[in-house]
Amino acid sequence: LMLGIDEAEVGELDIDVEPPARVVDLLEALKRSEAQAEEARETLAETRRRAAEELRAEGLPLRDVGELLGVTHQRVSQILAS
Repeated sequence: LMLGIDEAEVGELDIDVEPPARVVDLLEALKRSEAQAEEARETLAETRRRAAEELRAEGLPLRDVGELLGVTHQRVSQILAS
């Protein structure tokens, strides 16, 4: 546009961004850390759900389950519904 060329004449542009060589290892470590964090979040959610189910099966009210899990009783309801 700055050169006065019609947008239709240029078409689509592919831009490839290459990080500086000294940062490549950090970016790879970041990707690994993100994958590990996601796996940990999934494990946490599954463990929390199972604990909520077990506590409810023992007859504990939602408020007590929430207190033990460190969440609100409303969140316990959501966890159990999922």
